[in-house]
Amino acid sequence: MRIFHNPRCSKSRQCLALLESSGVDYEVIRYLETPPSESDMVSVISRLDAPPITAIRTNEQEWRNLTEKPDNGDGVALAALIARYPCLLQRPIVDDGSTARICRPPELVEELL
Repeated sequence: MRIFHNPRCSKSRQCLALLESSGVDYEVIRYLETPPSESDMVSVISRLDAPPITAIRTNEQEWRNLTEKPDNGDGVALAALIARYPCLLQRPIVDDGSTARICRPPELVEELL
């Protein structure tokens, strides 16, 4: 299990705490420090239980500055944007290898445990 984590985000910290208390093995990916590859993001987005656009933080300046935005359902193009601008990645995302979930609210992680 992996969590794409931003320690400055309260929801991400709460989700991480739930993972810690569950006793399950997990890997913390601090995606702002170590940006995920485009292929990794394509894989994660394909496992989301939601439309690909939900993986993007559309309130970020980098998103607003784009002159051409990809189609909301184009997971490959959205993954490329995340690889280029990691701050666009919604958080926290927990991926167990078969399902990825945006854990907002953090308690959604319990469905993966």
